[in-house]
Amino acid sequence: MELVGLFVLPPLLLRMAPVAVPKIPVLLLAAAFCLALLLRDPSFARRSLRLAPLPAGAGKGICLRALGVLVLLAAAVALWEPELLLSFPRHQPGLWLAVMVLYPFFSALPQELIYRVFFFHRCGVLFRDERLRAAASALCFAWLHVIFENWLAPLVSLAGGALFARTYLRTGHLGAVALEHALCGNLLFTLGWGGHFYRGI
Repeated sequence: MELVGLFVLPPLLLRMAPVAVPKIPVLLLAAAFCLALLLRDPSFARRSLRLAPLPAGAGKGICLRALGVLVLLAAAVALWEPELLLSFPRHQPGLWLAVMVLYPFFSALPQELIYRVFFFHRCGVLFRDERLRAAASALCFAWLHVIFENWLAPLVSLAGGALFARTYLRTGHLGAVALEHALCGNLLFTLGWGGHFYRGI
């Protein structure tokens, strides 16, 4: 029931809401709620919440994967929507810079707290196998993005969720997976597909 109540119903309710609901405040409240539950749980290893330093070797792996994401995203945008390639920094440099600074802290970090740290701890009993746990995390993360009312956001998020789940499985480190998410998200906005992931704050 917790899985349904926290990861399935909220995106559906936001998607069906008759009025626009601010997304970032809802995300931050959800992250605060999940953090409170984790801190009250004596079985939770608080070292998973560390932001720094990164585990040995994690930084290199994150940078290499981000480079791969850069190549794939640039190719995809150039192929399907070439008019959007680098349109955000070219046409709205001030807003682009603000997104680059704020997205890691107000979007990537709380999402990783919820969909990796909290999910892997609280829902681990439902998915004993690590691969199933990672797949379930990625699916729930993709489902979150139905709130943006397009097919591309959940599809890209499914791939991103699988990547981030793999990183968290390897590191057990919030800082590492939040950094990877932030890099990939900033690349997405920079290269031109950020509009598919935005419907007001």
